[in-house]
Amino acid sequence: MRHATITLLPLVAVIAGACGSTGTSAVDAKVKAAIVAQHGRNDVSAVSCTDQGPPAATVAGGGTVTADHTCTVTFTDGQPQQVWAVHVLDLEVVHPVQLLYRVDANATPQPASIDVARSFQSEIAILTGKRVSDPRCVAGSPQPPAGTTAAGPADHVCSARIPGQGRQRWAVRVLGANVQLLFTLG
Repeated sequence: MRHATITLLPLVAVIAGACGSTGTSAVDAKVKAAIVAQHGRNDVSAVSCTDQGPPAATVAGGGTVTADHTCTVTFTDGQPQQVWAVHVLDLEVVHPVQLLYRVDANATPQPASIDVARSFQSEIAILTGKRVSDPRCVAGSPQPPAGTTAAGPADHVCSARIPGQGRQRWAVRVLGANVQLLFTLG
């Protein structure tokens, strides 16, 4: 019996780790990678995330967006800390993070318009870990697949070519200077 218990413990740990939960240390590392990839900031010294999101924010096209983490980013060059509202995509194998909007006092107002395709390309590159090419986006509001719930209404359909995976299409929502990946389209 003792041998069976010792054998099952690693299996329980693997199953628990795969059940859609990401610890804050995993989120911290992914937020740091997103800051470096999206904002070109190689001077991130620390990221500290909590499991509580800030209050919901109103998005430009109407509606609200809700984050599930609040992350504080500290820099080595003495720049003021940044505080980000972060959403973790709950995909089957990986849990990529999306930087939604800044909530610190030094946050600059969001621009009136953004390059949706470029922002989408950046999000997909972080998601896949691969170089993404030929991003395209058009306005559109597809419905989420049956039986699923999206984090909010889509306002664009974007696609990009990913090496080894072909062209992927996603429903996205513009959030200030970023886009939020909502769900894939067939």
